[in-house]
Amino acid sequence: MLQLVVHVGVSNLATCLNLEKCATRSGYSRLDEKQAIPSCGKGCLCSLDGNNTEECILTDIDLIELSEELNELLPDVKTIVSNNAGRYICEYTYYASLSMDSSRTIFVHVPTLDVYSTQQISQGLENIIRILVKQLRIASQDTCTVKSIIFNYSLIKESNK
Repeated sequence: MLQLVVHVGVSNLATCLNLEKCATRSGYSRLDEKQAIPSCGKGCLCSLDGNNTEECILTDIDLIELSEELNELLPDVKTIVSNNAGRYICEYTYYASLSMDSSRTIFVHVPTLDVYSTQQISQGLENIIRILVKQLRIASQDTCTVKSIIFNYSLIKESNK
């Protein structure tokens, strides 16, 4: 059985759906909701054993192919590949997930509702999941079920202020 983890966060800087290619271990400086700064020190969430030292982890999913297919399916909802997830709680969470399994994990930053409607964003996310499930099925030749879909809307408050 295959698992898929799709993190989703809202970015007030996004002008389209951003498929995040990588996440970094350090360089975080903005406070989260609990007034803390994410840190990947020993014992953190960044690996099963707490000892991951890779500075940048890339997803193994072919985001260029995914972006091209999405742009054909939904021409009114543009999708791009990004190399900057923002060095905030979203990227920290993405780094932790990638350190555990980079083959089935992606992060999507969506724009605020003044760029795309809720329906357009939902259609984009639904198609992302459908395409990824199809890609993972082909890659594994197994029966694929999406066991884990994690939507991280930690920045909704920030983007709507």
